[in-house]
Amino acid sequence: MRNYYYTIALLLCLFYLGNNQYSLGQELLSYNEFDNQKQPNKTAKTMTFKKAMEQFGDHYGISFLYRKDLLDHQLVNSPSLSGDREKGLAELLAPLGVSYKELRKDYIVIFSSEEII
Repeated sequence: MRNYYYTIALLLCLFYLGNNQYSLGQELLSYNEFDNQKQPNKTAKTMTFKKAMEQFGDHYGISFLYRKDLLDHQLVNSPSLSGDREKGLAELLAPLGVSYKELRKDYIVIFSSEEII
């Protein structure tokens, strides 16, 4: 019975803290969301690999072939859409440990750096 008092007291404290002017209880309950709100520039510069490849491909008019199950949900920096296409692609792929090979002018295959083609 005593354990219930502690639980109820904790819930009441969180409820009280979450409803006042500073909403400390909400901050405690959703720490990651609060942390992301403090640093909007950092989250704005990162995106999923899939979204980055869509932007890069649309800008340069190229298509990509890669293992979507391994790369689509990886977070990367937003692609550099100004300047040299090869340099921008290398900067985008380097942190993931993958390389690429251009099969045609508008078709690129992305593969693990350890694989041999």
